[in-house]
Amino acid sequence: MTHVTKYFGPPGTGKTSRLINIVGQELEAGLSPAQIVYVSFTKIAAKVAAQRARDRFPWYPESEFNYFATVHSICFNLLGLHKSVVFSDKEKKNFGEAYKYEFAIPEVAAEDPFQQAIQDMAIVTRADFLESLYNYWRNSCLPVDDAILASATMGAPDDFEPDEFRVYIARRNEYKKENSLYDYPDMLSEVLERELFPRSMKVLIADEYQDNSLLLDRVLQSWLRRAQRVYVAGDPYQCLYSWSSADPKLFIDFAADQTMTLKQSYRCPKAVHQLSRRIVSRFQTRYEDDDYLPTDEPGLVTRRIDFDLTSDSTFWLFRTRYLLSQTFDDLYFKGIPFLARRGKRNIFDHKRDKKRRIVSRLLSMPYETITLYDLAQVIEYLPSTVKERGIVLIERGMKQYIKEEAHEQPDARVSWQNLADLGFTSEFLQYRDGNLLELLKPKEFSDAEKSYIRRVVERHGRTVMERRPKLELGTFHSVKGDEAARVIIDPTYTKKPYFSFVNGNEEEHRLIYTGITRSSREVVVLPPSGWMAYPVM
Repeated sequence: MTHVTKYFGPPGTGKTSRLINIVGQELEAGLSPAQIVYVSFTKIAAKVAAQRARDRFPWYPESEFNYFATVHSICFNLLGLHKSVVFSDKEKKNFGEAYKYEFAIPEVAAEDPFQQAIQDMAIVTRADFLESLYNYWRNSCLPVDDAILASATMGAPDDFEPDEFRVYIARRNEYKKENSLYDYPDMLSEVLERELFPRSMKVLIADEYQDNSLLLDRVLQSWLRRAQRVYVAGDPYQCLYSWSSADPKLFIDFAADQTMTLKQSYRCPKAVHQLSRRIVSRFQTRYEDDDYLPTDEPGLVTRRIDFDLTSDSTFWLFRTRYLLSQTFDDLYFKGIPFLARRGKRNIFDHKRDKKRRIVSRLLSMPYETITLYDLAQVIEYLPSTVKERGIVLIERGMKQYIKEEAHEQPDARVSWQNLADLGFTSEFLQYRDGNLLELLKPKEFSDAEKSYIRRVVERHGRTVMERRPKLELGTFHSVKGDEAARVIIDPTYTKKPYFSFVNGNEEEHRLIYTGITRSSREVVVLPPSGWMAYPVM
């Protein structure tokens, strides 16, 4: 008989740590990792759990932890599919081109195709709305007519007609059939229909349960009947995915043999706790005994930025990517090092780590030695000649020579004075005093990017290129499950989310609550830049 334990986990109370400890207890009791299914709404949370378990039990091979994943990923494997059949962002773009739908494809797509199933989508075009409604319909398990009725609260265009959506469904299904594709709801639905589940499962652990759609909930409900022990954890006040039919009541009403609320937050200080409870008082959907204990630190809630943005870990949060992009441009112009979790990216984005290291090594060359390996990396981004200026930077054949030498003795040190011996000309050496960025290939580094790097280095020194910035811009969705010492809240809203708030959509309260409770020390609530704003204070 299945025994189910449910944990309510307010911010920073260690619900994920509790689940990971349960993994350790089950392994110590004799289970193998392959008998434990650990699912989370996001891939990263499941990966963290698997890594912590491997650190504690290193004798288990990585392949034993295949069931530490998202539900979508496990269903994909249960069906024996290949990634080439996934209706990914790339296929969505092709579908749009085939049927004249214009989608606002994200500038930076999810790294893993399965993350696209849960990535919050910016609704920019009419096609984006139709796709959003499609996903809501499939994940909510509603009849088409009921989903269309719900579209009124999802930002439907004024001239939207139900038949337009029915045509969209038919075309989407036709495209999938012609190209033998599965979208993410297809995977879940087929697993349900065929009653598939991980055959070796003895224990089912589900984290971030509050974000599951009704379709995901049905899959997990079908699996839990096959397990001996089930542990679920979540915070219904951080339910942020109503666009995919997530509903906090799914977790609040989840039937369990034992229910516990974790009470002590190890993150939120008193002032942050007090502000978060003010937001909670606006919720209509509540659960019993929902308060938590703050840390002993007093914390701080302020109204303006009077600190160095690079001094400590800081999230600067916005309701939409559009609002985020405005601050992105301002910080870019000012030469402040930062990362962006949504929308546009800069040189500090982790996908550009190699380019950032190249800049760091290039700028350090006049002042300190670098390895031959690093030099070989740098010269990939430097032209041998600058034709428009009629100058030679590196003598013919020397790039290949440096690469060969780097292969033989990668750790050998090279100083600025040695460069002439390696074929670097006097024309190159004259750039020592600050113009080295100009030499980087335009194809790899745009003029705008070089200007940004120059402003950053002038303000913060060349060593700033060696470090991950402490300031990150993001939407409220993008930082769920994470934390920072400071959180800056921009309460300004754009039209669609503002009228969603005015019309009583509780998710707007939950978004602000989630953003506030990422802070371990200070929350800054900025004055809004327009009349459409959430009244945080």
